[in-house]
Amino acid sequence: MSIPLLEMITSSSSGAVVKAVYAGNIARVMQISDNNIMVLINHGEYFTVYSKLAEVHVTQGQSVEAGQSVGSLVSSGDAVLHFQIWKDKTKLDPEQWLRKPYR
Repeated sequence: MSIPLLEMITSSSSGAVVKAVYAGNIARVMQISDNNIMVLINHGEYFTVYSKLAEVHVTQGQSVEAGQSVGSLVSSGDAVLHFQIWKDKTKLDPEQWLRKPYR
């Protein structure tokens, strides 16, 4: 089963900052492995998942606004961000959501 996923690759010497795409509450912060921390944000019926973070700037239970820093990627070489959007237990295509105009 394939999970709709947007993988973004960036080259940055200073560690690219990852920002919340919508306001919500931090539901979970989990260390998966070195340089792979996952943040799950609850937006009501929707959830966003950010993984492959090297460090996080939020804590579980914290409220975040759209555009607020969630964490940062590795600071050297090609950094990869995995981003997902879920509605309940249904995986959505993140590219469709990111193309929508901000309201």
